[in-house]
Amino acid sequence: MNKTETIHVRIAPEIKQEAEQVINGMGLNLSYAISIFLKQVINHKKIPFDITYVDEETIAKEEELIYAINRTGGKDIDEKSKKIIHLYATDQIDYDTALYALMRSY
Repeated sequence: MNKTETIHVRIAPEIKQEAEQVINGMGLNLSYAISIFLKQVINHKKIPFDITYVDEETIAKEEELIYAINRTGGKDIDEKSKKIIHLYATDQIDYDTALYALMRSY
């Protein structure tokens, strides 16, 4: 696989610069990182990470549950709790289940 193909992509300069800093810090260059990404798309037959759209209703439901947590003790929201909140906000679990799961995690 010695042949190469050129891809032209328009991207905001600040995004490119920040991404290059991170990628270079890993000892890679941008071309190689993009090749890795494309190879993962091929291997998994999908984008290799979740892409979600967060609408106003989802944000409102997340805030509702965060408010409930704060009313019951106001502890910091850890990653596990954020996942539970997101499950509720995206209608994957109901409010009572979310509260129960959150109370068990504290």
